[in-house]
Amino acid sequence: MTRRTAAAIMATAVAISACVTVDSPLPASPPPSPSASASAEDSGPPFSCPARTASLTPPSNTLIGVTVAAEAGFDRITFTFGSPVAASGTPPGAIMQPADPPFVEGASGLPLPVEGDRFVVLTFRDMVIADENGQPSYAGPSEIRPGTPAVREVVLGEAFEGIVTWIVGMAAPGCLRTLGDTDGSTLSIEVRHP
Repeated sequence: MTRRTAAAIMATAVAISACVTVDSPLPASPPPSPSASASAEDSGPPFSCPARTASLTPPSNTLIGVTVAAEAGFDRITFTFGSPVAASGTPPGAIMQPADPPFVEGASGLPLPVEGDRFVVLTFRDMVIADENGQPSYAGPSEIRPGTPAVREVVLGEAFEGIVTWIVGMAAPGCLRTLGDTDGSTLSIEVRHP
């Protein structure tokens, strides 16, 4: 074999090798393992990002508790309701809407600061604010700062004449979903961890 023939064979081998490298598809990489956020999202309705206006149906007209807890992949705000009380005869309702600060405290118009990057306002209507003795139906805190990854603060904005308004401050991007409880006593907002 001459040097010229050996050089030609070597050049051909290099060219073929280059073609194989360039033209061959890369092997498919395995799909990423699901994260906690994806697992949480798959177990319920999808998260809305950004938040959208939604009409909700509270299980009764008596709000008795509000809590915030961190779960796997999201924070859950739970509104707990007691037994319904005879009132105006109009069934209670609720609407959740995205909002921007500044916020004000009910009809007083006083500034109401709320921590967060994104916000929703949850307004319950035709609610019982107090019992026949004037004791508030909801006796919990008016400001909740849970120290959780997604929910920064939940603030009671108004409780007057059947209207109860809560403002939820969230970390960006503020993706959320709403859920009713199977036992008929709660309404929840879940905010996906950033």
